[in-house]
Amino acid sequence: QRGIEKAQADLSEAMSRGPSPLGGSLLLIDLAGADYDHRAGQMQKESAAINKSLLALKECFRSLAKSSAVKPKFRDSKLTRILEDSLS
Repeated sequence: QRGIEKAQADLSEAMSRGPSPLGGSLLLIDLAGADYDHRAGQMQKESAAINKSLLALKECFRSLAKSSAVKPKFRDSKLTRILEDSLS
């Protein structure tokens, strides 16, 4: 118990000496694609949606890599909408 209190006091002291926090966000996204398989029904639709989102993300990366004034199409999928702030 005493060790925890000392650690908290040390952390508070270190934070008071350093710069003020700026804030931010952290996005963790699983980018594993859905390989071709022989699923049917809802699972097949989910696989297609995952691959469509990954394709949209690839197109955003390509657009960002080009030095043109064309803005990437972030509205093509939910994934790219989520990542828009991080990518632009």
